[in-house]
Amino acid sequence: MFYLAISIVLISLIGGWYLAQLIMVACAKKELLWRIPQEGRAKAIMKNREFHHMNLAYTGAEFIGQLPPGSPDDVDNLLIYEIVPQPNHKAIHGWEERVIDLLLPARGLIWVGWPEFYDLYKYRFQWMDEKFVDREPETLDSIMVTPYIYGMIYKDLELGGGIPYDIRFKVPLQVINPALALFRVERYVDATMDIIRGQARNEFSLKLEYGDFVTQTSLDNSTVAAPSTKLKEATDRILAAANTELKKFGVMIVGEIKVDIDPASDMLRQITIEAELAKQAGRAAIEKADLEAKAGVKKAQGEADALNIKATAEANALTTVGEAAEKLGEKAIHLKELETIKGSALTLFGGIGLPTTTTFTIPTTK
Repeated sequence: MFYLAISIVLISLIGGWYLAQLIMVACAKKELLWRIPQEGRAKAIMKNREFHHMNLAYTGAEFIGQLPPGSPDDVDNLLIYEIVPQPNHKAIHGWEERVIDLLLPARGLIWVGWPEFYDLYKYRFQWMDEKFVDREPETLDSIMVTPYIYGMIYKDLELGGGIPYDIRFKVPLQVINPALALFRVERYVDATMDIIRGQARNEFSLKLEYGDFVTQTSLDNSTVAAPSTKLKEATDRILAAANTELKKFGVMIVGEIKVDIDPASDMLRQITIEAELAKQAGRAAIEKADLEAKAGVKKAQGEADALNIKATAEANALTTVGEAAEKLGEKAIHLKELETIKGSALTLFGGIGLPTTTTFTIPTTK
């Protein structure tokens, strides 16, 4: 009888204990008193509609839990919720952990608190995914702390040539302090994209050209030109400048920003094509003009040489005429008329005291 009573008591205790675990899980599913954690997410607990504390479910990570030594008095207390690697974390639990899991199957549920006094912080969240599709707004009671690639389109950004394009960004973003992300900035994803948009305007606008963004293949498919190093350098500067600002509200870009480009409309695509054709035609015209200019220089040089020879002949002829006139006597000769070279000879007409038919003929060959 004694052993029977002991057995009944033990069974009742064990049954009651497991019943309590089941009740806890049932309450968590009904969002009463407890909540079921979600891996890779953090939840903010509110007390009387004010922030109380954060809860984290992220394998291998934990909150730092304390302010850095020597922090000033006015430091933001939410810095204690920065996520850091968990020391001595084991992916596979030992037998001690398994025993505890057996005895406490409801372990890990989040204790929220008594209804009407405590609750989870809820907010509206909307984003664009990496396929550049706007997702429907959702009401969330947690914040994702694992990396996620968000999409962002910067519409009608003018590049070199003044043509506007839609520039698309893929941004790998991670929340490193969920408390700052929720309570120190309005809509942290939108704020992040606004910062990137501003940096992109400074780095891209009227500085880069269409060819800097696209991969170009030669006509015979023998060579492929990747996007230019100017684009890579610009995106690296965007990332560095953005992370400096993003850290203030607990967010960080944790990988390379991917950028591609597409004209804003079919009309702009046509403009782009026409502009490229015009550019190529312009280059061809410049090359043609350069060749013609060189040929013209040669031709002009030849003509100049001919004129120089002709001018030299004229000068020599005039010198000869002068010498001949002096031989006729300074008093008897008066040059009445002098013509330049006509045909094949230079003619000097007679002057006073000489018959008008008297002439001197000087061959131009001399």
